[in-house]
Order: sequence, then C-alpha cells, then structure tokens
Amino acid sequence: MSEDLKGGTLSFLFFQTFFRFDLKCDEACKKDLEKNFVIKQYQTNKTFYIQKKNVPLNKNAPILFFFCGLGVHDVKHRIQMFLNSSKCDCFNPVVFSLNLYAIHDLNKMIESAYQLFIHAKEEFPDFKFSFVGHSLGSGIATQTTRKIFETIPNPPMKNLLLISTYPNLSFAYQHSSLKSLIQYLFQNILDNESSLDYLCTVGFSDKIFILQGKQDKIFLPSIIEKMLENIKFKNKNCGIKVKYLDADHFKPAEFEEWCKYACEI
Repeated sequence: MSEDLKGGTLSFLFFQTFFRFDLKCDEACKKDLEKNFVIKQYQTNKTFYIQKKNVPLNKNAPILFFFCGLGVHDVKHRIQMFLNSSKCDCFNPVVFSLNLYAIHDLNKMIESAYQLFIHAKEEFPDFKFSFVGHSLGSGIATQTTRKIFETIPNPPMKNLLLISTYPNLSFAYQHSSLKSLIQYLFQNILDNESSLDYLCTVGFSDKIFILQGKQDKIFLPSIIEKMLENIKFKNKNCGIKVKYLDADHFKPAEFEEWCKYACEI
C-alpha cells in the first residue's frame, strides 16, 4: 500500500455518513435513465459505467472517468444530468465512476478505480480516457492516475482535471487548531502533492489542469499555490496549469464550469 494512503478508514466512514447530499430524481428522471441509458456494473455495484443510447462514439474524443466529492450519494443521476447536457461535446457519451457509498475505505476506492480502468481499456480498447475529480474525487483521480502510470506502459490517458483539490489534508489545515486532529484521523491520506510530483517526473504534467474557486473556504487557494511551488521546485519543467474562478468550493464542480477547461487540455 502507498505510504500516502495509510490510515483514515474509520474517520472517513464517519464523514461519509455525516455528509450526504441526495439529488432529486423524479419519475420522469428515472424513466429517462431506464429508457435512454445503458448501465454496466462491476465489483458488486461498487463501480460502473453509463452510456447514452443511440449516440455514436468518436474515436478522436476521450471517454470520461468522473469522481464526485464526498456527500454525493446518487452518482448515477449526476452523470445522467451531465450526459443530458449539450455543453461538453468534446467527450464521448460514456462515463465511468464509483459508487462512493458502497466503498467505505479510501484505499479500496483507489484499487476499485484502478480495476475499473482495466475494465474500461478492455471495453473500449481504441479510446483514450480523461479523468475528472472534484474535492475528494480529485484525490481519487490523482492517486489512480499515478497507479496507472506506475503499472501500465504508455497508458491511454489523455488528461487529468482536478476541481477544488488539495495537497494533503493535514497540510491544508497546517495553520488551524484542527491540524493535530486531522493528522490523527487521516494521516495525510490522499496526498495529491506526492502523486502530482510523480506525474511530473513521468512527463504527464502538461496534461494536468487544476480548477479552484477564489472563495474556496475548505481548501484555500494559497495552499494550492504552495503545493505547486513545492512541486515545481523539484521539477523545473513541470507544466501543471491552474485556473482560479470567482467561485466557492462547490460551483466549479458544475458541468458548465469545468467542461470548457477539460476540453481545452
């Protein structure tokens, strides 16, 4: 197991239970999902992909992995909303993701996401893949991308977009009275700085984009700047890009906010 991923299981289970935001899906929404989408599930409903029916695939466009943040319970409905939007035509109408509430261990989330990528390569062998993650999902996306590059030669990865991200949790709260508690509970779990540093060394950094809100009160922009300074000090040619929006922690995760940036990478 990666040193970055030690600890945090019991405390994560608590936060996963405490923070939960259900998206409303009425009967029309449910009928739309049943009629117009194909859903294939893996690992006993822990991972899945959703594909919109009757929409041709474009081999020049990537297939998306989308990892939601903590609290989003009905991930399938959120992806349904995305695929029904016409704002992101630079992706194929196929999205792979995790059912976060079926996995209660962050370490297992990374392993599940990695195994899902193996399935995706088998299902769609002629395509490249884009990873997008918000908040907690950005850590999953970053750690999984690192594992892919560590284990698969020349993986079919197009880009990585991190939304409302963080370096590691104890560093994020280093000037807070909560620092000791965060270190005890999470032990630096999902250390994005370490993984982004690795991705710079393998030449993938120019395909990484960070989207952050200027008014993000959970992970302040200043900690992102410090993380990038640390990474670029060790990797002079690191090409990670960052864009600060006039937004909070949550708004950048809306499709109309991040799609245009994901298409530009």
